[in-house]
Amino acid sequence: MPISLNLDDSQFFIAIAKKQAHSFVMLGSYKDNKVQQLLCRVGKFFDLGESDNSLGEACSVFGALTGAAFSSTAAKIKDEGITRKQRGHQAITYQAYDISFRQYVEFIQMLETLQEPKNSFHCYKPVSQRNNSILLESTKDKLFKTRPLSGPLFSAVNHLSINNNCRHGAIKLVEEVLHHPISSMVSTHFFSNLPYKTFLDFGVPSRDLPFYVLPPPPNTYTSVKKEKRQVLERLYERMEHMLLLEPSSDDTQKKFSCVKDFYNQQVAAEVQEPSIERLLVNIRIWKKEHYQVLNTLRKTYFWDEFITRKSATLTIIEEIEEDLLASESSADLQKNSYCASTFFG
Repeated sequence: MPISLNLDDSQFFIAIAKKQAHSFVMLGSYKDNKVQQLLCRVGKFFDLGESDNSLGEACSVFGALTGAAFSSTAAKIKDEGITRKQRGHQAITYQAYDISFRQYVEFIQMLETLQEPKNSFHCYKPVSQRNNSILLESTKDKLFKTRPLSGPLFSAVNHLSINNNCRHGAIKLVEEVLHHPISSMVSTHFFSNLPYKTFLDFGVPSRDLPFYVLPPPPNTYTSVKKEKRQVLERLYERMEHMLLLEPSSDDTQKKFSCVKDFYNQQVAAEVQEPSIERLLVNIRIWKKEHYQVLNTLRKTYFWDEFITRKSATLTIIEEIEEDLLASESSADLQKNSYCASTFFG
């Protein structure tokens, strides 16, 4: 059944996920920390030719421990299906990232380049557009012009070994869409869990738990000045790590959204790069307006009744303020020194 999405209020994500020992990639739309529609799901498996495709699911375990541990084996990216008939309630770990609709289309275009007569990808593809309303249809038909794959990507998706397993393939697919390296919190070892947890109900991330999507990381924005980049890096690191504590709580959802919104606002102001002073003012206004959310203690101890403790998030924000003050003082000192040398020179 076709689905309609409005680009003005639709948010898209790409996620690397792990179920048992297998890593795969999911793409979809989300809103308010809930997946609205899963659009595509693929993963790397053994290329078994005419054999039973179900055996390909052994890509990570048996392959890594036998022949694939010592030599490279042929592999393919395969469609894993968007939904399941049974609820399943299968535990997975994941990390997800914001992408644009254009990036989603790039991913579909990449899949169509990999598509073969006996290895097609059934996912949602845009079939028509009127203004900002997009109609998507679940189909395996090729709709886009294929594009050449880079050497590293071709190797990552077409070969399988202990050093190039389903986790490596999933990471490479995500990085190809994001156009930057994946988070350091994502291990390349297929047996290591990914940072965050949820369940798949009928093949889709459960709506009973929040599904967190990180914004594009600071290294995406190459023209950002040093001081602002450092601020963005601290905020991004805090977003990643805050989700490890009480991820299902309302307080965590509010705090994550608060920091993410401010991060995105600063990124949006990239064209009009603020001075250190302006950036400091922005942070102070934001901290004052959202102080209660930012300073919420999501894990408390009995001694909290006797002492006043700041949240880790607020502590980091105040450290950012101190660093900006030091940078501002240093910049003023250099400016005054330059003016003095010019005047007396």
